[in-house]
Amino acid sequence: MRVLVVGGSGYVAGLVLPMLARRHTIRVLDRRPPPHEVEYVAGSAVDYGGLREAAEGMDAVVHCAMGSTSRPGGWTSRYPRTPPTPTG
Repeated sequence: MRVLVVGGSGYVAGLVLPMLARRHTIRVLDRRPPPHEVEYVAGSAVDYGGLREAAEGMDAVVHCAMGSTSRPGGWTSRYPRTPPTPTG
């Protein structure tokens, strides 16, 4: 099976890619190259045209893209932690 991994250079994809690559042909779409030996397409998950082009010929898509937590303005600043809600 041919699998497109969107955000394939990040932390989560780094955990998933080795297992996927054992049984499938992998193509990664990301802004930076992945550390693994797989087909790489430079692009962004928010560029619909590039995403559509990267998905051409793929059988499945695994979405691992997310905002950065390490730079100012990353997703953690937009979605601050909230206290846990008690249940029960």
